[in-house]
Amino acid sequence: MIDKKTVSVIIPAAGVGKRMGDVVPGGVGKQFVSLQNRPLISYTLERFDKSKYVDEIIVVCSSEAITYMRKEVVKQNHFSRIIRLVTGGKERQDSVYEGFKAIDRADIVLVHDGVRPFVRTSRIDQLIEVCNTVAAAVLAVKPKDTVKSQDNEQYIEKTLDRSTLWNIQTPQAFDYGILKEAYEYATRSGFYGTDEAMLVEKIGRRIKLVEGDYENIKITTPDDLNYAEFILANELKQLV
Repeated sequence: MIDKKTVSVIIPAAGVGKRMGDVVPGGVGKQFVSLQNRPLISYTLERFDKSKYVDEIIVVCSSEAITYMRKEVVKQNHFSRIIRLVTGGKERQDSVYEGFKAIDRADIVLVHDGVRPFVRTSRIDQLIEVCNTVAAAVLAVKPKDTVKSQDNEQYIEKTLDRSTLWNIQTPQAFDYGILKEAYEYATRSGFYGTDEAMLVEKIGRRIKLVEGDYENIKITTPDDLNYAEFILANELKQLV
C-alpha cells in the first residue's frame, strides 16, 4: 500500500516456452525451469514479495500448471504477500486480462513477465512511487547499440537517434481505472498489443519512462538461462 492505495501485481506465467527446448520440465512452462535448484518464477515472486508497497500478487498460469505452481513454488517458499493463482487465456494479453478481472480491489496495478526474475525490488518500489504520481509508468533501459531502420528490401534506411530510444521492460504500472479502460477498448476493437503500455497508448494516455537495469532480462532461450545463472551467481557473491 502506498498513500492508502492498494497495489496488485499480475504476473503472466502461462506460456509454454517452446524456444527453451528440452529444459522445460514436463511441458508446464519456461517459468518453471530450474535455476540454482529453484523454479525460475520463484525468484520473480520473491522480488515482489519483498516490496514495501505490494499488497497482493496474482499469478496467471495454464490450467495444467496450477497444481505445480501451488505445490512447488508457493508452498515451498512461504511468501508473505497474498498470492492467488488464476487460469490464463489463449494469448499473453488474454492471460493478463484474466488476472486483471480477478482483482477484488486495487488502485495501482503492475504487470510483470514471470520470466524476468532479476528485477530489483528497489526499482519495483520506485516504479510504484512514480505511478502514484503520474498514473502510468514503465521500466525501460537505453539501447546500447546503434539502431537503424530498414526499407522494404532490407537495406538500411537511416540511423535512428539513440538518445530518444528505449528498450521497454516490465514491470509496467498503471492506475486501475486507466488499465481497465485500455483493456475494455482492446476487447471491443479486437486489438492485441505487445505489452500493456501499448494498450494504454491506444487510449491516448501518456506513460512515464523510469530507467531500469540491464540485468532485468527476459529469459526466452537456453542462452538466456546461461546468462541468468551468471547474474544469480554474482548476486549471491555480493551477499557473502
